[in-house]
Amino acid sequence: MKTIGKALLALSFAASLLLCTSCDFEYNNDVTIGFDDESGDYLSGQLARYTFDNADGSDASGNGRVASFYGEPNFIQGQRGSGVFLNAMREEYMNIPYALFKDRHEWTVSFWIKDFGVGNIFAAQNTNPNEYLDAIYTDYPLLWAGDEGRLILKNAPGEPYNGDGHPFSYSYTSVQADGSWHHVVVALKESKVPNSYKEYKGMARLYVDGSMRDQINFNYNQDWDDDCSKVVFGGDKDGGYPYKSSLKLDEVRFYDRALGNAAVAALYSFESN
Repeated sequence: MKTIGKALLALSFAASLLLCTSCDFEYNNDVTIGFDDESGDYLSGQLARYTFDNADGSDASGNGRVASFYGEPNFIQGQRGSGVFLNAMREEYMNIPYALFKDRHEWTVSFWIKDFGVGNIFAAQNTNPNEYLDAIYTDYPLLWAGDEGRLILKNAPGEPYNGDGHPFSYSYTSVQADGSWHHVVVALKESKVPNSYKEYKGMARLYVDGSMRDQINFNYNQDWDDDCSKVVFGGDKDGGYPYKSSLKLDEVRFYDRALGNAAVAALYSFESN
């Protein structure tokens, strides 16, 4: 019964969530998505910032959103000061017990990363998963590392590991475990389509090392309640995700707004020194 229910829900979702970078959509002309690409401000709108320089999860933004760690990860030399090594073999992950994405339709996540493989990078975890669906289906947003370093963003219910055909998959493939630190920024902005129930139009950008590498324009029906209560880097949700990867992490920032080209370039320049 559980398998049948999962299959029916998955088919229903696939029928309603038809979005990809190569598809044509009849967007509502009343919805305009735009980024501020002129402002170099990367300081305002910070929800949380984790530098790991004190060998802990203290919040350097001043907002008091302290993170904790499952296991006892090693603090290492990071891109700037200290970083943290989340070892998948030891079930280590970073836990941020705050709903940083809940009911938010504009946000940015910025971080430095290296030495990672296929698996979860960060995920907003759902506290009320459906019994017929895998745990990962209901967690969003979620950034997943696929084959060849391809990054896959999921901002609605669905499976993030279906390969290149997944609608949120970025085409950029040069973020690899090459032993170097890379600055990764995901910035998203979306707006509800007028006179619709839960239909959204949006744009999600991927920046790597200060430059925009890919942009996804999407259209979807948010037919699942946003029950995010925390954000996790690494880990596999107690086996709820099919893969898990070790990763090294530094300078994590969350924003309540979508950073544009100038702000990301300025942030990259600041953190590179």
